[in-house]
Amino acid sequence: MVYILTYWYLIIIDDIWDAQTWKFLECAFVKSGLGSRVMSTTRNNDIANACCSCDRDLVYKIKPLSDADSAKLFFKRIFGDEESCPSSLKEVSKDILRKCGGLPLAITAISSLLATGKTEQEWNQVRSSITSVEGKSSDIEAMKYILSLSYFDLPFHLRSCLLYLTMFPEDYEVQRKRLVHRWISEGLIRGKDREDLVELGNTYFHELINRCLIQPVEVKYNGKASSCRVHDTILDFLIYMSDKENFCTLLSKKAKPNRRIRRISLMGNEDPEIIEQLDLSHARSLGVFQSTKQLPSLVKSDAMRVLDLRWCAELGNHVKDIGRLIQLRYLNINGVRVTELPKQIGDLEYLETLITDPNLSVLPESASRLKRLARLSVGNSTKLPDAFGNMENLQELLQINPFIQSPNFVEELGKLINLMKLKIMLRSGGFASYEEKCIVSSLFELDNCNLRKLSITF
Repeated sequence: MVYILTYWYLIIIDDIWDAQTWKFLECAFVKSGLGSRVMSTTRNNDIANACCSCDRDLVYKIKPLSDADSAKLFFKRIFGDEESCPSSLKEVSKDILRKCGGLPLAITAISSLLATGKTEQEWNQVRSSITSVEGKSSDIEAMKYILSLSYFDLPFHLRSCLLYLTMFPEDYEVQRKRLVHRWISEGLIRGKDREDLVELGNTYFHELINRCLIQPVEVKYNGKASSCRVHDTILDFLIYMSDKENFCTLLSKKAKPNRRIRRISLMGNEDPEIIEQLDLSHARSLGVFQSTKQLPSLVKSDAMRVLDLRWCAELGNHVKDIGRLIQLRYLNINGVRVTELPKQIGDLEYLETLITDPNLSVLPESASRLKRLARLSVGNSTKLPDAFGNMENLQELLQINPFIQSPNFVEELGKLINLMKLKIMLRSGGFASYEEKCIVSSLFELDNCNLRKLSITF
């Protein structure tokens, strides 16, 4: 007896930008005639036609929102419902909605702009500002114009924080903590009178969500998001603004940058020869998002404040030159498979955030000289320097295994009077040992200081 296995598939390819890409992708799909389907989305009608089978026209054009749905989306964001809209704003609302043309993202952007407590006069100014949208040649051009209104309505510090998201790839889930710490290290967050910069950065993050310029991801029980994404259309606009202001450099496959590099992200599709020739002498941030063996030389990167190599396992040898980055504030080498750090790590006197690889066995003794270090994350198998209590500014200490530390661990832990967040590992089961009792006693001492959050893993 012969069994014939048959398969069918449904594949969705989102946001195709050119017909050539579709030609490459099409070759991978088996035309079995068994009812399989490929669905693609694009913003270009010609590309949509190119994606169709030759014998049938299967292009579906998504229609704009109806007047009723547009109004529902608009008023819900600002007032909760249409009935709550003041009569003095009814007419101007109709004009604004008409000029948004039923585009959901445009309506969301404008309503978020108006939800920030605008006066009636400011509503009229917004109506006047978007008059020229009707003359735009495409929905994309109209969207860019409307997004520019929301962008330029932001205070300057929020504009810079928003532009910083061009450092991350399309559809990338950006963790709030990672983003805020990088903002701080770049000097984009400036507090007053010893204000908590992390709390202030969290406020900025949620303000951008409130204005619908970034999308919340992983919303917790308190209603706050722990990460975000940027809508493709908004990211396109931000990349355009970033290029215009030379805020961040994104390399194309073959093009060498012709301007001074301030910030740069490597997404994994760059030409290795161009990467090797990059001049990072004025660069403040370098982020890498795909595994690669090639990095630009860091020898002359005296202005570098942020170096983020997270999950780039092949870049371990580049860490040996880390002591040269004298201005470095943020270093993330989690997932880089680094088993040891150079002793020059202690020379980085401005370092504020250090996220090491779990494979790191020992944090060099010189690290105890890092007086400005505020956030330290290590693995459960990492031994801290004997005098780690000298890191007097430490506010976060994560993933500590006290049972592999030196005998004076408890004493040193008690010296961290500014510590607000501690994540520690204890043994489970049975009666507590003398060592564990000493650790718990030390935790009580920390409670009398600034400790706000304690996480214990058994």
